[in-house]
Amino acid sequence: MANVELQLDTFFDALFKLIVALFILSLIMFAYALTHQSIVLYNWALWLILAYLLLAPLLIFYFSSRYIRKKCEPLTTDLNDLAARVQSAAFK
Repeated sequence: MANVELQLDTFFDALFKLIVALFILSLIMFAYALTHQSIVLYNWALWLILAYLLLAPLLIFYFSSRYIRKKCEPLTTDLNDLAARVQSAAFK
């Protein structure tokens, strides 16, 4: 159990650093957009910005949730087995 906790702690540290870096990048993009308002925005750039702003948070949430579920799956089965044993022992 401690091993899973340490792995998740390391993962959360890396995930936090990634989110902070993406936030800083979005602030840079926002500042650039405010200072260069006369630049023509091409269609591919618009789709790139929309993909970054809409899909990046969803992808981060999806893949981090899958990673956490994968790491906690053995622990969940152990806890379910323990709960079943405790419940069967309590009702004997």
